[in-house]
Amino acid sequence: MGPPMEELLAGEIQTFEHERQLFNASGHQLLDLDDFKQINDRYGHKTGDDTLKLVARTIKKRLRPSDQVARIGGDEFAALLPHLGCRQAEQVATELADAIAQAVVNGPDGKLSARASIGVASVDETSEDAQHVLAEADRAMYATKKAKLAAG
Repeated sequence: MGPPMEELLAGEIQTFEHERQLFNASGHQLLDLDDFKQINDRYGHKTGDDTLKLVARTIKKRLRPSDQVARIGGDEFAALLPHLGCRQAEQVATELADAIAQAVVNGPDGKLSARASIGVASVDETSEDAQHVLAEADRAMYATKKAKLAAG
């Protein structure tokens, strides 16, 4: 999939400092699968694993070769999108969420798909540090989840 999370975060801090020094925008995304626990509980861990593998392949296929992606926890992924501003990273997030929703896993009861909430933050000359950028992406991801729940 990608480098271990420790390497990704170390690289992110270097990228952060480099991008900030050059005043070059860099997009950061945090992605969380919606209701993934229900997939595991209802269909079993094999189907859950198959879903994670499909999501990872979908992410890798949709991002550029220069982008970095890593699974950071159960159903969470982080992506670094160098040289993309926040608006462009948000467009990529929308397209990525759509691609994940269209990807299909063969489960024991038929086909199923996952949904993802993606939060975006950017590094620019006003960014404080890498942890702040990750926290902003995390807040944006949970705002996306909350908006989905409110919409029904």
